[in-house]
Amino acid sequence: MALFAPLKLLNENEYVLINPAHVAAIEPTNDGEASRVCLAVADLGAQIFYEIDLPPREVWNVFNA
Repeated sequence: MALFAPLKLLNENEYVLINPAHVAAIEPTNDGEASRVCLAVADLGAQIFYEIDLPPREVWNVFNA
């Protein structure tokens, strides 16, 4: 499993580096064409979401590369 995986943000020309160990959930969006990645963050119970330009299965493939 990758230590950090680069994932392209939806409708942006930018990438975010995500540590797969911090992912709490991956949800399909845009009829399964994209994903919402939720990170588990303990600080005051806040959660961080990223809209990713890949379907959930492809996000897992990037994490497991």
